[in-house]
Amino acid sequence: MDAEKILKEKNRSLHASWYVRLVSNYIPYRDIAAEWRISIRAWLAGQKKIDNNFLCDKDKCTACGMCERICPRENIKRPEGQPVWQHKCVECLGCLHICPVKAIDYGEITRSRKRYRHSEVKPAELLRKS
Repeated sequence: MDAEKILKEKNRSLHASWYVRLVSNYIPYRDIAAEWRISIRAWLAGQKKIDNNFLCDKDKCTACGMCERICPRENIKRPEGQPVWQHKCVECLGCLHICPVKAIDYGEITRSRKRYRHSEVKPAELLRKS
């Protein structure tokens, strides 16, 4: 659930924002291990457009469904095998990092960047049940 929805249900509103230091697997803006900050309000303002940036290389995609199953917002559908984003993205980048063939990119900028997957966490542990 989104914070704003939770607050609205409690008849509350957001009165402040902070900067969040994103983890090193956030590759759309910087390569791994870069340091930067983004305003939560700025991120929320562009949230509905976020998944317009995702690209799927249909020649690489094996239609395995891992991208759909990892998405915490059920934002990815695969009507013809390849992912189609539904504009509810929270930019977790799970789809990008879990893709076993690197078929998913966040615009052109991530094409040459490394993906991150913790060596002790198996992909199956991250996926929602079908």
